[in-house]
Amino acid sequence: MRAMFRIRGSSFWIRFLQRGGLMAMASTILLIILALALAGCLERTAIMTSVVSKISGILQKRFSVITASYVMSTVLGFFSADCHMAIVLTSNAMGRRFDELGIHKCVLARTVHDGATGLAPLVPWTTAGVYFSATLGVAAAEICAILYAGADHDGGDLVLRGDRHDDSLQ
Repeated sequence: MRAMFRIRGSSFWIRFLQRGGLMAMASTILLIILALALAGCLERTAIMTSVVSKISGILQKRFSVITASYVMSTVLGFFSADCHMAIVLTSNAMGRRFDELGIHKCVLARTVHDGATGLAPLVPWTTAGVYFSATLGVAAAEICAILYAGADHDGGDLVLRGDRHDDSLQ
């Protein structure tokens, strides 16, 4: 099945195109499906909502709610197998608190995205880590310099202040 086509050209492109395609990505796809199944179980049983309700006493100010969302999405992204799972769970769990404090949902989206995807390629058991390792042929920790050498962190004040957003999205 893998030898359907004959590829001619430089040795780099031959090695690149003959690495397995969809069949080689089956383990990553299975990992994504299992992670989303776990997210569905956690969402259906309302575990994340109960965790947020337990800590809602300390989440009274904008800064604490935004910081808690960032930390929650980072921790979930690190310990789960998929950053998308961390994004969905954190957004659903913290969305009501953002509404109560009048914080725009764009801030929640940006905060959760930055928290969940920041470390994802460096953790070898996440789907991003598996993808980078399989595609580039290097360990997840070896790509740290490549990922963050040209990183542009222009949204830091958005996460901390939580008041910049595009009014056209309302």
